Amino acid sequence: MTTTPPHPLGFLSRLSRSVYLYKPDAVAAKASSKHPRLILLATWMGAQDVHIAKYLTPYRIAYPASPIVVIRTELSDFMVPGRRTERNRQFARIIPVLRDAFPELAVGGVVPAPQDETDASSISSSVSTSDIADSEISGVLVKPPPRAPRAELLIHVWSNGGGSALAALRGVLKKAQVTLPRYSLVLDSTPGQFHYRSTFTAFALSFPPWLRRILSPFLHAMVAWFWLRQNISRVFGGPGGPLRTAAASHNTPIARASEVRRAYIYSDADKLIHAADVEAHAREAEALGFTVRRENFGKSAHVAHMKADPERYWRIARETFEGPPTESELEGYAVVDAVADAEAAARALDKAAEETVSAEQAYAAAQASADAAAAAYEEAKAAEVVAAAEEEVKVDEVVEAVAVAEHTHHATLDLEAAKASDDAEAAAAAIALEKAAASTASAEEAYAKAKADADAAAAATTKPKKGKKRGGKH
Repeated sequence: MTTTPPHPLGFLSRLSRSVYLYKPDAVAAKASSKHPRLILLATWMGAQDVHIAKYLTPYRIAYPASPIVVIRTELSDFMVPGRRTERNRQFARIIPVLRDAFPELAVGGVVPAPQDETDASSISSSVSTSDIADSEISGVLVKPPPRAPRAELLIHVWSNGGGSALAALRGVLKKAQVTLPRYSLVLDSTPGQFHYRSTFTAFALSFPPWLRRILSPFLHAMVAWFWLRQNISRVFGGPGGPLRTAAASHNTPIARASEVRRAYIYSDADKLIHAADVEAHAREAEALGFTVRRENFGKSAHVAHMKADPERYWRIARETFEGPPTESELEGYAVVDAVADAEAAARALDKAAEETVSAEQAYAAAQASADAAAAAYEEAKAAEVVAAAEEEVKVDEVVEAVAVAEHTHHATLDLEAAKASDDAEAAAAAIALEKAAASTASAEEAYAKAKADADAAAAATTKPKKGKKRGGKH
C-alpha cells in the first residue's frame, strides 16, 4: 500500500489566491518574546511549493514563535489585464494579520521602537543546537544572536517578482493609512532593471521547455511592450516602468522611517538580475541614510545563493534581523570557532593514528610472509644438498666395483688357453672368468650412466632455481 507524501506547504492556510499564512501552535508561540512578531516572505515569480518550503523550514526552526505570511507571484500577475486590481484586494487580507501581530499599530504612524532595544541583556536565543540539527538546511542560528537595535517585523523577498509584490503591498498599506512596523529587509536577487534578454528569460522560465517554444513569439511581444512602455514613461517624466517603480518603493522616506537595516544578496553570475543594478540601488539607499549590507556570492545562479552557501546565507538573514554581532560576541564566536577547529584537529589525529596502526599491521603481515618464503627457500636448498650427497655415495660404490672388476680383468691373458685345456677345473675357471668379464662390462655401463646422472644432479644443484632465490623477479 502506497502513501501519498505530505504537501510541502500543507501547514499554510490560504487567505487568498496568492497570500498564505502560517500560525504556530500555542506552545511554540510562547517560545520567546524576542522572535519576530511577524515574518513576511515574498517569493520569486513561479516559485514551486517544494522550493518555497526550503526557505520556510529554517525560519520556522529559528523562530518557532513567529507567524509567517507568504506572498506568491505568478506570471499571470503581469500578463492578465485587471490582475493588478485583484492583487491589491488580495494583499488587503494582510492588514488584519499585521494588526493581529502588532495591536499597537497606529493609523498613519509608525510603531514606536522597543524600550529595551539598547539593553544588551534583553536578547537571548531560544533555539538549541539540537533543534538546528533537525533542520534540513544547515547553518541556521548556530551562534548566539547579536544585540540591538532590533526590528520586530522580518521581510524577505526574492527576485523582481517578490520585490514587485512588496512594492504593491506598500501601496495597499499607504492607501489604508497603515505604516509598516520597524522591520528588517533581505533582498535576494533583487532589485534588477529592465534588460530585454534577462526579462524574456525570466518570463520563459515560468513555463516547461516544450511550452516555451510555442509561446516564444507571444513572450517576445510582451517583453517588447514592456520595453516600449518603459521608454514612453521616461519621455513623459514617469518612473520608467514597473521595475523602476518597484525598486524606488524600497528607498522612500516612509520606508526609511520604519526600516532598521537591510541586506542585498546577489551574485556576479546571475543571468537574470545584473549585479550592477543591485549595487546601484544599494548605493542610492546608503546615500538616503539606510543601513545597508551588500553580500555578493560570486558564482551562484539566480535565487540559488542559499543553495551555494547555506551557512553564510542564513547568518546574513539572522544578522539582518537581529543586528550585527558586538565586539564581545565576535570574541565569543572566535572561541567557538577555535573549539570547533580543535575538535576537527583531534578527529584528524585519531584518524591518522588509526591509519598508522593499519599500516603497521600490514607491514608485520608482509614481513611474516617474507620470512616464511625465506624459510621455504632454505628448506628446499637443504633438500637439494642431501639429494646430491646421496648421489655421490652411489657413485663411490660404482667406482669401487669397477676397480675390483679392472683388477680381475688382468687374468684374461690366458683365458682362451684355459678354456681349451683338458683340465676340467681350468676350463671351468676360464668360463667363470669370462662371465666375470661380462659382469664387469655391465658394471662399466652402469658406472657411466650413474656418472652422467651425478653430473646432471650437480649442475642442477649449482644453478639457482626460479622463484626460490630472494631478490629475484616478482
